[in-house]
Amino acid sequence: MLAAFGEDGAVIVESMVQGDTIAAMRDAVVAHADAVEPGSRGDGFWPTFHGAATKRFTHLGRLSPAFFDILANPVMEAFGDAVLLPRCGSYWLNTAQAMLIGPGEPAQVLHRDCGNWNNYVIPQWPKVP
Repeated sequence: MLAAFGEDGAVIVESMVQGDTIAAMRDAVVAHADAVEPGSRGDGFWPTFHGAATKRFTHLGRLSPAFFDILANPVMEAFGDAVLLPRCGSYWLNTAQAMLIGPGEPAQVLHRDCGNWNNYVIPQWPKVP
């Protein structure tokens, strides 16, 4: 899997997470989404990119313990360790976001958001557990 990831930049791992864990996380996300307005605030690129009918929110760890079961998945940990630890002493999750794509929204291309964070990954990065 790591070789395919290194070559292709992405990998799909079927049956990586137990069905009941997926169901619990999905149920928590859908329940929370009822209180979230679709779309994005602001002008220009972001409202178009985010989509007028798409709901986005973070804080998934507050919604369900299933979130932490997914993080503790051995495949997830192995990928994190293999990709990140050669370049750093340790790592931590920056954010976790749910996106519920609304009707009529175009599909996004497969992409990474890593270019969004260059201003934050600096030598003065906070030293937190």
